[in-house]
Amino acid sequence: MFAVKESNKYETEGRSLKLECKISRGYPLPYIVWLYQPLICHGKSSACLPDESKWTSLPYQLVEYPTRGSTSSYSQILITATKEDILYKCEASNKFGTDNTIIKLVTSKGEEILIL
Repeated sequence: MFAVKESNKYETEGRSLKLECKISRGYPLPYIVWLYQPLICHGKSSACLPDESKWTSLPYQLVEYPTRGSTSSYSQILITATKEDILYKCEASNKFGTDNTIIKLVTSKGEEILIL
């Protein structure tokens, strides 16, 4: 369902940014849900995997959904970078299946970092 799978975003602590979820196709129009969890890495592995039991729904006030009756499959969230690194998951589903993309938000402590 997804046109582009996003992976990493970098931002300075305290700054706001938008994360987007764009659906390339899907009929009927998929229902979109945003979830998050703190990024916790164990050991020396550079690959930090999400814990499927730790996903929490994002408060609805942070989420912009397509308007009712829209043919758009686009959603975004407006968040503020905090001290901890966070994983965000955008999950789209309809009666034919589910797809998701996970975005890792890495926060720097006061230094400028390029957002990819």
